[in-house]
Amino acid sequence: GGAMTISRYSTAVGIGALGAEDVGDQSTAVGYVALGLQNSDSNNEATQNTGVGHQAGYNNVTGQANTYIGYKAGNGAADDSNSYNTAVGRNALLSIETSNSNVAIGDSAGYAVTTGHENVIIGANAGNATTDVGYAVIIGQAAGQANMTNDADGTIAIGRSALAALTSGAGNVAVGYQAMDTTTTG
Repeated sequence: GGAMTISRYSTAVGIGALGAEDVGDQSTAVGYVALGLQNSDSNNEATQNTGVGHQAGYNNVTGQANTYIGYKAGNGAADDSNSYNTAVGRNALLSIETSNSNVAIGDSAGYAVTTGHENVIIGANAGNATTDVGYAVIIGQAAGQANMTNDADGTIAIGRSALAALTSGAGNVAVGYQAMDTTTTG
């Protein structure tokens, strides 16, 4: 929080934590460069981000109301902003860019999500290659592992490796161990 000038009600613990923030309020950063590039775009704006862990939420610049917990959780791409996301686990939502309203829980859950939105991804490596899917529910270790795009919006994959190969085909529902794990489209 070394750049803070009129920022209020924020907490920064760790080298470079909230390092770029100067005017935003109500954020908590704990860990090496956690929320490091956050820099609110208006005076005393309630950014309300939480980043706990090494580089948690590091590249999120003006996004608000995110919770990133774990090593590089919500780390993101350089100079992007995202809001209303929750990522818990090592590398959860690691590649996030402009995505909003996602929940990713588990080691590398939602790892490659860049612009996907309003998803629930739970489990180690669940949805780890998907980039742009929306409105999806992916639950289970290695479920939904392929690169799902917006052509797969509304997908529901529940169970270990469920819909593991799906890339497109909106509204698919697969429940159970390896359910439809070789389906790629449709």
